[in-house]
Amino acid sequence: MNNQTNFERIFLLENLPKGINRSDEHLQIFENFLEKTRFCLRKIRSPKTNKYSFILEQKFPIEEKDLSVWNSSEIYLNQTEYEVFENNHGQSNELRFNRYFYDYQSKKVNIDIYLGELKGLILARISFDTFAEMQDFEMPVLAKVEVTQNKFFTDKNLIGKSFAEIQNEFDKESK
Repeated sequence: MNNQTNFERIFLLENLPKGINRSDEHLQIFENFLEKTRFCLRKIRSPKTNKYSFILEQKFPIEEKDLSVWNSSEIYLNQTEYEVFENNHGQSNELRFNRYFYDYQSKKVNIDIYLGELKGLILARISFDTFAEMQDFEMPVLAKVEVTQNKFFTDKNLIGKSFAEIQNEFDKESK
């Protein structure tokens, strides 16, 4: 198990950046949040290789008022272990999205295109090595608005939301 501090900023996008198409190489990610816990059960599939990874993650902000600095721990599971958690955690709290990778100003950007009820939501996540590096980074030109500090846009909170609710929150953020 690895435990680490993550520095990240999150931005809403209206479209994929130029040069990226939905048919490009990506990962399919399925996240299930275990009720009444800070645990996320994650299944990642590479369409290119048809290989799966299974992860149990615990992630929480170091300070409740700062959603840019997170403590996270991951345990890699085999398929049988994953299925035990999946079959015994109660109702499904699944988010599904495709993750694309984009380089911007020497930073790797994870671009998540949500599926299902959240179809149309595109978030860009940028991780940083240090807090100072994160603070110095300017919002990418491809972003509509930064939502790092808006709890509404944390993955666990997106469970059960519709795109109309996302649009309403976007309208509030962009004012």
